[in-house]
Amino acid sequence: MGTVPVIDSFNGPCFQHHDPVGANGSGIRFVATEEDFTPGLLTTKQVKGSEYRVYFCYNAKPLIYLKTRLTDETPECPIRNSHNGYGYIRNPPQLRTIPNLKDVLLSYTEEVANKIELSYGAIDFILSKNHTVYILESNSAPTLFSEELVEMFGNEFIRVGDRLYRDWE
Repeated sequence: MGTVPVIDSFNGPCFQHHDPVGANGSGIRFVATEEDFTPGLLTTKQVKGSEYRVYFCYNAKPLIYLKTRLTDETPECPIRNSHNGYGYIRNPPQLRTIPNLKDVLLSYTEEVANKIELSYGAIDFILSKNHTVYILESNSAPTLFSEELVEMFGNEFIRVGDRLYRDWE
């Protein structure tokens, strides 16, 4: 199935969504210039690929999900995100069948989070049919749609809060 090309560095500027009603989420889009910025411009329909989301929170192990349209035939009982007709599959088979996809997604997540100084959140990616990875956006307040995510974020917030409190005393 080929491997995912690895880009050595992330250099693009980023712009916050201009979306007062929150219909397009609260993400930050990565574009070449501000004039190129249009919420929803880069989509899975435009790239014709699969969308992945990587959740990260401080030092917890990042969690990778594949976004999929919900149908009666949807495999692997994805976690439902009912407001938009999509669900998320944890540890999708593509992570095992496409060489180095998992490593590339985790590497980009770390790089983007460091660039914009984000300690927790989620990064959305699109994987094209020729296995090119596009960084779609970062989310500083992503939906936590499973007990696993709530537990991960909750435990890390408590751990970091306790450390900060001890340092403050």
